[in-house]
Amino acid sequence: MQTIGQRIRGFRKSRGMTQAVLGERLGVSVQAVSKWENDISMPDISMLVPLSNILGVSCDSLLGGCENSENELNDAYEALHRRWESGIDNQSTDRTNYNRAIDYYSTLAPLQRKYPMNYDLSWTCVCFGNQILLFISNGCLSEFKDKDAVFNNVERICFEIINYDKNLTHKKIAYYNLCDAYCYMSYFGKAEALADNFVGEEKLEILANIAMKKDDREERLRINKQLCASTTYELMSSLYCLGGATTIFGKEKRESAKKLWVKMIEICNSFDGIFSYGDTVFFFKVLAYKALSKEFLRDGDYDGVLDCVEEITRECIADFNADYTVKEWQYSFEKDFTDNRTPQEKKESYKWDLIGCWDDLGNHESNPVIDSERYKECVRKIESL
Repeated sequence: MQTIGQRIRGFRKSRGMTQAVLGERLGVSVQAVSKWENDISMPDISMLVPLSNILGVSCDSLLGGCENSENELNDAYEALHRRWESGIDNQSTDRTNYNRAIDYYSTLAPLQRKYPMNYDLSWTCVCFGNQILLFISNGCLSEFKDKDAVFNNVERICFEIINYDKNLTHKKIAYYNLCDAYCYMSYFGKAEALADNFVGEEKLEILANIAMKKDDREERLRINKQLCASTTYELMSSLYCLGGATTIFGKEKRESAKKLWVKMIEICNSFDGIFSYGDTVFFFKVLAYKALSKEFLRDGDYDGVLDCVEEITRECIADFNADYTVKEWQYSFEKDFTDNRTPQEKKESYKWDLIGCWDDLGNHESNPVIDSERYKECVRKIESL
Protein backbone atom coordinates (compact mmCIF):
# COMPACT_ATOMS: atom_id res chain seq x y z
CA MET A 1 0.00 0.00 0.00
CA GLN A 2 1.33 3.42 -0.93
CA THR A 3 2.06 6.05 1.67
CA ILE A 4 0.45 9.49 1.40
CA GLY A 5 3.85 10.86 0.37
CA GLN A 6 4.10 8.39 -2.49
CA ARG A 7 0.59 9.27 -3.60
CA ILE A 8 1.35 13.02 -3.55
CA ARG A 9 4.46 12.42 -5.64
CA GLY A 10 2.58 10.21 -8.09
CA PHE A 11 -0.31 12.65 -8.54
CA ARG A 12 2.08 15.59 -8.88
CA LYS A 13 4.20 13.90 -11.55
CA SER A 14 1.13 12.75 -13.47
CA ARG A 15 0.12 16.42 -13.67
CA GLY A 16 3.55 17.42 -14.94
CA MET A 17 4.25 19.63 -11.91
CA THR A 18 7.53 20.24 -10.16
CA GLN A 19 7.78 20.41 -6.38
CA ALA A 20 8.44 24.13 -6.76
CA VAL A 21 5.21 24.72 -8.73
CA LEU A 22 3.13 22.70 -6.28
CA GLY A 23 4.69 24.50 -3.32
CA GLU A 24 4.11 27.92 -4.92
CA ARG A 25 0.43 27.17 -5.57
CA LEU A 26 -0.03 26.01 -1.99
CA GLY A 27 2.04 28.81 -0.47
CA VAL A 28 4.62 26.47 1.06
CA SER A 29 8.32 25.90 0.43
CA VAL A 30 9.88 23.30 -1.87
CA GLN A 31 11.41 21.73 1.21
CA ALA A 32 7.97 21.22 2.75
CA VAL A 33 6.71 19.43 -0.36
CA SER A 34 9.86 17.31 -0.44
CA LYS A 35 9.33 16.27 3.20
CA TRP A 36 5.73 15.26 2.46
CA GLU A 37 6.77 13.13 -0.50
CA ASN A 38 9.56 11.46 1.45
CA ASP A 39 7.21 10.81 4.40
CA ILE A 40 9.33 12.92 6.73
CA SER A 41 6.29 15.01 7.61
CA MET A 42 2.58 15.18 6.74
CA PRO A 43 0.59 18.04 5.19
CA ASP A 44 -1.51 19.96 7.66
CA ILE A 45 -5.15 18.90 7.62
CA SER A 46 -6.07 22.39 6.34
CA MET A 47 -3.94 21.66 3.25
CA LEU A 48 -5.82 18.52 2.20
CA VAL A 49 -8.65 20.22 0.28
CA PRO A 50 -6.48 22.74 -1.65
CA LEU A 51 -3.86 20.02 -2.23
CA SER A 52 -6.44 17.60 -3.64
CA ASN A 53 -7.95 20.36 -5.80
CA ILE A 54 -4.58 21.31 -7.29
CA LEU A 55 -3.71 17.68 -7.95
CA GLY A 56 -7.18 17.06 -9.41
CA VAL A 57 -8.06 14.17 -7.11
CA SER A 58 -10.45 13.57 -4.26
CA CYS A 59 -9.36 13.74 -0.64
CA ASP A 60 -10.17 10.04 -0.39
CA SER A 61 -7.73 9.29 -3.22
CA LEU A 62 -5.07 11.44 -1.58
CA LEU A 63 -5.47 9.72 1.76
CA GLY A 64 -5.55 6.23 0.26
CA GLY A 65 -9.19 5.54 0.94
CA CYS A 66 -9.67 4.29 -2.62
CA GLU A 67 -7.22 1.42 -2.80
CA ASN A 68 -10.06 -0.82 -3.92
CA SER A 69 -10.90 1.39 -6.91
CA GLU A 70 -10.52 -1.48 -9.38
CA ASN A 71 -13.13 -3.55 -7.57
CA GLU A 72 -15.45 -0.58 -7.32
CA LEU A 73 -15.16 0.19 -11.03
CA ASN A 74 -15.63 -3.46 -12.01
CA ASP A 75 -18.77 -3.63 -9.89
CA ALA A 76 -20.11 -0.50 -11.59
CA TYR A 77 -19.38 -1.78 -15.09
CA GLU A 78 -20.91 -5.17 -14.35
CA ALA A 79 -24.07 -3.53 -13.03
CA LEU A 80 -24.32 -1.39 -16.17
CA HIS A 81 -23.81 -4.36 -18.44
CA ARG A 82 -26.47 -6.32 -16.63
CA ARG A 83 -28.92 -3.46 -17.16
CA TRP A 84 -27.99 -2.90 -20.78
CA GLU A 85 -26.89 -5.89 -22.80
CA SER A 86 -26.40 -4.10 -26.14
CA GLY A 87 -24.40 -1.01 -27.12
CA ILE A 88 -25.59 2.40 -28.27
CA ASP A 89 -26.84 2.90 -31.82
CA ASN A 90 -26.28 6.52 -32.89
CA GLN A 91 -28.80 6.26 -35.71
CA SER A 92 -31.64 4.73 -33.71
CA THR A 93 -34.57 6.79 -32.46
CA ASP A 94 -35.38 4.18 -29.86
CA ARG A 95 -35.85 5.87 -26.49
CA THR A 96 -33.92 3.00 -24.92
CA ASN A 97 -30.69 4.30 -26.45
CA TYR A 98 -31.11 7.71 -24.83
CA ASN A 99 -31.85 6.22 -21.42
CA ARG A 100 -28.87 3.89 -21.75
CA ALA A 101 -26.50 6.78 -22.51
CA ILE A 102 -27.81 8.79 -19.58
CA ASP A 103 -27.52 5.81 -17.22
CA TYR A 104 -23.93 5.04 -18.25
CA TYR A 105 -22.89 8.67 -17.97
CA SER A 106 -24.67 9.27 -14.65
CA THR A 107 -23.03 6.17 -13.17
CA LEU A 108 -19.52 6.85 -14.47
CA ALA A 109 -19.25 10.63 -14.00
CA PRO A 110 -19.05 10.51 -10.16
CA LEU A 111 -16.52 7.67 -10.38
CA GLN A 112 -14.39 9.69 -12.80
CA ARG A 113 -14.19 12.53 -10.27
CA LYS A 114 -13.20 9.98 -7.66
CA TYR A 115 -10.56 8.33 -9.87
CA PRO A 116 -9.42 11.08 -12.28
CA MET A 117 -6.15 9.32 -13.10
CA ASN A 118 -7.94 6.33 -14.60
CA TYR A 119 -7.71 7.11 -18.33
CA ASP A 120 -10.09 4.37 -19.50
CA LEU A 121 -12.73 5.61 -17.11
CA SER A 122 -12.23 9.23 -18.19
CA TRP A 123 -12.40 8.33 -21.88
CA THR A 124 -15.56 6.25 -21.39
CA CYS A 125 -17.20 9.06 -19.43
CA VAL A 126 -16.38 11.54 -22.21
CA CYS A 127 -17.78 9.21 -24.88
CA PHE A 128 -21.13 8.81 -23.11
CA GLY A 129 -21.22 12.53 -22.30
CA ASN A 130 -20.76 13.29 -25.98
CA GLN A 131 -23.46 10.74 -26.84
CA ILE A 132 -25.88 12.74 -24.71
CA LEU A 133 -24.79 16.03 -26.31
CA LEU A 134 -25.22 14.47 -29.76
CA PHE A 135 -28.74 13.29 -28.95
CA ILE A 136 -29.62 16.75 -27.64
CA SER A 137 -28.18 18.50 -30.71
CA ASN A 138 -30.32 16.21 -32.90
CA GLY A 139 -33.42 17.23 -30.96
CA CYS A 140 -33.89 13.81 -29.38
CA LEU A 141 -33.51 14.83 -25.73
CA SER A 142 -35.12 18.26 -25.60
CA GLU A 143 -36.39 17.60 -22.09
CA PHE A 144 -32.89 16.89 -20.73
CA LYS A 145 -32.07 19.72 -18.30
CA ASP A 146 -28.39 19.09 -17.53
CA LYS A 147 -26.90 19.78 -20.96
CA ASP A 148 -24.52 22.50 -19.74
CA ALA A 149 -23.40 20.39 -16.79
CA VAL A 150 -22.62 17.44 -19.07
CA PHE A 151 -20.72 19.68 -21.50
CA ASN A 152 -18.73 21.34 -18.71
CA ASN A 153 -17.75 17.94 -17.34
CA VAL A 154 -16.71 16.64 -20.77
CA GLU A 155 -14.65 19.79 -21.34
CA ARG A 156 -13.02 19.50 -17.91
CA ILE A 157 -12.03 15.86 -18.42
CA CYS A 158 -10.65 16.51 -21.91
CA PHE A 159 -8.53 19.41 -20.68
CA GLU A 160 -7.24 17.31 -17.79
CA ILE A 161 -6.06 14.69 -20.26
CA ILE A 162 -4.62 17.32 -22.62
CA ASN A 163 -2.78 19.17 -19.84
CA TYR A 164 -1.63 16.31 -17.62
CA ASP A 165 -1.58 13.01 -19.51
CA LYS A 166 1.84 12.37 -21.02
CA ASN A 167 0.52 9.84 -23.52
CA LEU A 168 0.36 11.64 -26.88
CA THR A 169 -2.33 9.30 -28.21
CA HIS A 170 -4.50 10.07 -25.19
CA LYS A 171 -4.02 13.79 -25.79
CA LYS A 172 -4.96 13.46 -29.47
CA ILE A 173 -8.15 11.52 -28.66
CA ALA A 174 -9.04 14.14 -26.05
CA TYR A 175 -8.71 16.90 -28.67
CA TYR A 176 -10.98 14.97 -31.03
CA ASN A 177 -13.60 14.41 -28.33
CA LEU A 178 -13.46 18.02 -27.18
CA CYS A 179 -13.88 19.18 -30.76
CA ASP A 180 -16.99 17.02 -31.06
CA ALA A 181 -18.38 18.44 -27.82
CA TYR A 182 -17.87 22.01 -29.06
CA CYS A 183 -19.67 21.14 -32.30
CA TYR A 184 -22.61 19.58 -30.44
CA MET A 185 -22.88 22.84 -28.49
CA SER A 186 -22.53 24.86 -31.74
CA TYR A 187 -19.28 26.40 -30.48
CA PHE A 188 -17.76 26.05 -33.94
CA GLY A 189 -15.20 28.82 -33.44
CA LYS A 190 -13.73 26.98 -30.46
CA ALA A 191 -13.72 23.71 -32.40
CA GLU A 192 -11.83 25.31 -35.29
CA ALA A 193 -9.32 26.82 -32.85
CA LEU A 194 -8.60 23.31 -31.52
CA ALA A 195 -7.72 22.20 -35.04
CA ASP A 196 -4.68 24.50 -34.87
CA ASN A 197 -3.11 21.95 -32.53
CA PHE A 198 -2.71 19.65 -35.53
CA VAL A 199 -0.98 19.95 -38.88
CA GLY A 200 -1.36 18.47 -42.33
CA GLU A 201 -3.97 15.84 -43.02
CA GLU A 202 -5.00 15.49 -39.37
CA LYS A 203 -5.94 19.15 -39.25
CA LEU A 204 -7.85 18.87 -42.51
CA GLU A 205 -9.76 15.83 -41.25
CA ILE A 206 -10.83 17.73 -38.13
CA LEU A 207 -11.89 20.79 -40.13
CA ALA A 208 -13.86 18.59 -42.54
CA ASN A 209 -15.63 17.00 -39.58
CA ILE A 210 -16.50 20.45 -38.20
CA ALA A 211 -17.83 21.57 -41.58
CA MET A 212 -20.00 18.45 -41.73
CA LYS A 213 -21.46 19.17 -38.28
CA LYS A 214 -22.07 22.79 -39.32
CA ASP A 215 -23.82 21.48 -42.43
CA ASP A 216 -21.59 23.81 -44.44
CA ARG A 217 -21.46 21.86 -47.69
CA GLU A 218 -19.27 24.30 -49.62
CA GLU A 219 -16.69 24.39 -46.85
CA ARG A 220 -16.80 20.63 -46.49
CA LEU A 221 -16.22 20.20 -50.24
CA ARG A 222 -13.36 22.71 -50.21
CA ILE A 223 -11.60 21.03 -47.29
CA ASN A 224 -12.07 17.54 -48.67
CA LYS A 225 -10.58 18.63 -51.97
CA GLN A 226 -7.63 20.00 -50.04
CA LEU A 227 -7.40 16.72 -48.11
CA CYS A 228 -7.60 14.75 -51.35
CA ALA A 229 -4.82 16.85 -52.90
CA SER A 230 -2.66 16.33 -49.83
CA THR A 231 -3.24 12.58 -49.87
CA THR A 232 -2.62 12.45 -53.61
CA TYR A 233 0.68 14.28 -53.15
CA GLU A 234 1.83 11.73 -50.57
CA LEU A 235 0.72 8.81 -52.76
CA MET A 236 2.41 10.17 -55.87
CA SER A 237 5.61 10.96 -53.97
CA SER A 238 5.72 7.37 -52.70
CA LEU A 239 5.07 5.92 -56.16
CA TYR A 240 7.74 8.14 -57.70
CA CYS A 241 10.31 7.08 -55.10
CA LEU A 242 9.35 3.43 -55.60
CA GLY A 243 9.78 3.77 -59.35
CA GLY A 244 13.17 5.40 -58.92
CA ALA A 245 14.26 2.61 -56.57
CA THR A 246 13.06 -0.03 -59.06
CA THR A 247 15.07 1.36 -61.98
CA ILE A 248 18.39 1.02 -60.18
CA PHE A 249 18.14 -2.78 -60.42
CA GLY A 250 18.80 -2.59 -64.14
CA LYS A 251 17.25 -4.23 -67.15
CA GLU A 252 15.54 -7.09 -65.30
CA LYS A 253 13.37 -4.58 -63.40
CA ARG A 254 12.80 -2.18 -66.30
CA GLU A 255 9.41 -3.61 -67.27
CA SER A 256 8.22 -3.32 -63.67
CA ALA A 257 9.32 0.31 -63.62
CA LYS A 258 7.44 1.00 -66.87
CA LYS A 259 4.25 -0.52 -65.43
CA LEU A 260 4.62 1.63 -62.34
CA TRP A 261 5.00 4.85 -64.34
CA VAL A 262 1.97 3.92 -66.45
CA LYS A 263 -0.06 3.21 -63.30
CA MET A 264 0.99 6.57 -61.89
CA ILE A 265 -0.26 8.30 -65.05
CA GLU A 266 -3.55 6.38 -64.88
CA ILE A 267 -4.07 7.50 -61.30
CA CYS A 268 -3.40 11.10 -62.31
CA ASN A 269 -5.89 10.82 -65.17
CA SER A 270 -8.54 9.54 -62.77
CA PHE A 271 -8.43 12.93 -61.05
CA ASP A 272 -9.20 14.93 -64.19
CA GLY A 273 -11.92 17.47 -63.45
CA ILE A 274 -11.34 17.33 -59.71
CA PHE A 275 -8.22 19.49 -59.46
CA SER A 276 -7.18 22.42 -61.61
CA TYR A 277 -4.15 22.26 -63.88
CA GLY A 278 -0.91 23.53 -62.38
CA ASP A 279 -1.53 21.48 -59.25
CA THR A 280 -0.30 18.21 -57.78
CA VAL A 281 -1.81 16.06 -60.54
CA PHE A 282 -0.19 17.96 -63.43
CA PHE A 283 3.15 18.07 -61.61
CA PHE A 284 3.32 14.31 -61.06
CA LYS A 285 1.85 13.39 -64.46
CA VAL A 286 4.68 15.22 -66.22
CA LEU A 287 7.21 13.60 -63.86
CA ALA A 288 5.79 10.16 -64.67
CA TYR A 289 5.93 10.76 -68.42
CA LYS A 290 9.54 11.93 -68.16
CA ALA A 291 10.45 8.88 -66.08
CA LEU A 292 8.69 6.58 -68.56
CA SER A 293 10.54 8.23 -71.45
CA LYS A 294 13.85 7.42 -69.71
CA GLU A 295 12.92 3.73 -69.69
CA PHE A 296 12.12 3.84 -73.41
CA LEU A 297 15.39 5.71 -73.99
CA ARG A 298 17.39 2.96 -72.24
CA ASP A 299 15.70 0.39 -74.49
CA GLY A 300 16.43 2.44 -77.61
CA ASP A 301 12.68 2.83 -78.20
CA TYR A 302 12.67 6.38 -79.60
CA ASP A 303 9.06 6.17 -80.72
CA GLY A 304 8.14 5.48 -77.09
CA VAL A 305 10.15 8.53 -76.04
CA LEU A 306 8.36 10.70 -78.60
CA ASP A 307 4.99 9.38 -77.45
CA CYS A 308 5.85 10.71 -73.99
CA VAL A 309 7.03 14.02 -75.45
CA GLU A 310 3.69 14.47 -77.22
CA GLU A 311 1.72 13.61 -74.08
CA ILE A 312 3.73 16.11 -72.03
CA THR A 313 3.14 18.74 -74.75
CA ARG A 314 -0.64 18.20 -74.52
CA GLU A 315 -0.50 18.50 -70.73
CA CYS A 316 1.56 21.70 -70.92
CA ILE A 317 -0.82 23.31 -73.42
CA ALA A 318 -3.79 22.48 -71.19
CA ASP A 319 -1.90 23.85 -68.21
CA PHE A 320 -1.04 27.07 -70.04
CA ASN A 321 -4.63 27.69 -71.14
CA ALA A 322 -6.23 26.77 -67.83
CA ASP A 323 -7.72 29.30 -65.42
CA TYR A 324 -4.69 30.01 -63.29
CA THR A 325 -6.58 31.14 -60.21
CA VAL A 326 -4.74 29.12 -57.61
CA LYS A 327 -7.17 27.15 -55.49
CA GLU A 328 -7.02 27.11 -51.73
CA TRP A 329 -6.34 23.39 -51.69
CA GLN A 330 -3.11 23.75 -53.66
CA TYR A 331 0.25 23.60 -51.96
CA SER A 332 1.95 26.86 -51.05
CA PHE A 333 5.09 26.05 -53.06
CA GLU A 334 2.90 25.60 -56.15
CA LYS A 335 1.07 28.87 -55.43
CA ASP A 336 4.34 30.78 -55.18
CA PHE A 337 5.66 29.10 -58.31
CA THR A 338 2.59 29.41 -60.51
CA ASP A 339 1.55 32.91 -59.44
CA ASN A 340 4.90 34.49 -60.21
CA ARG A 341 5.68 32.97 -63.62
CA THR A 342 5.19 35.05 -66.74
CA PRO A 343 3.81 33.33 -69.88
CA GLN A 344 7.32 33.26 -71.33
CA GLU A 345 8.71 31.67 -68.16
CA LYS A 346 6.00 29.01 -68.35
CA LYS A 347 6.92 28.19 -71.93
CA GLU A 348 10.59 27.90 -71.03
CA SER A 349 9.64 25.57 -68.18
CA TYR A 350 7.62 23.41 -70.59
CA LYS A 351 10.61 23.17 -72.96
CA TRP A 352 12.73 21.92 -70.11
CA ASP A 353 10.09 19.26 -69.46
CA LEU A 354 10.55 18.11 -73.07
CA ILE A 355 14.34 18.18 -72.75
CA GLY A 356 14.01 15.97 -69.67
CA CYS A 357 12.77 13.18 -71.95
CA TRP A 358 16.00 12.87 -73.95
CA ASP A 359 18.80 14.65 -72.03
CA ASP A 360 20.43 11.30 -71.17
CA LEU A 361 21.48 11.14 -74.83
CA GLY A 362 23.51 14.33 -74.52
CA ASN A 363 23.89 17.03 -77.17
CA HIS A 364 25.37 14.87 -79.91
CA GLU A 365 25.36 15.97 -83.52
CA SER A 366 22.86 13.24 -84.30
CA ASN A 367 20.08 12.93 -81.75
CA PRO A 368 17.22 10.68 -82.95
CA VAL A 369 14.74 12.38 -80.64
CA ILE A 370 15.32 16.08 -81.22
CA ASP A 371 16.08 15.50 -84.90
CA SER A 372 12.65 14.00 -85.43
CA GLU A 373 9.81 16.00 -86.94
CA ARG A 374 7.52 14.88 -84.09
CA TYR A 375 9.77 16.51 -81.48
CA LYS A 376 10.18 19.71 -83.52
CA GLU A 377 6.41 19.97 -83.89
CA CYS A 378 6.02 19.72 -80.09
CA VAL A 379 8.52 22.53 -79.59
CA ARG A 380 6.68 24.68 -82.15
CA LYS A 381 3.39 24.12 -80.31
CA ILE A 382 4.98 25.25 -77.04
CA GLU A 383 6.55 28.33 -78.62
CA SER A 384 3.29 29.35 -80.24
CA LEU A 385 1.41 29.53 -76.94
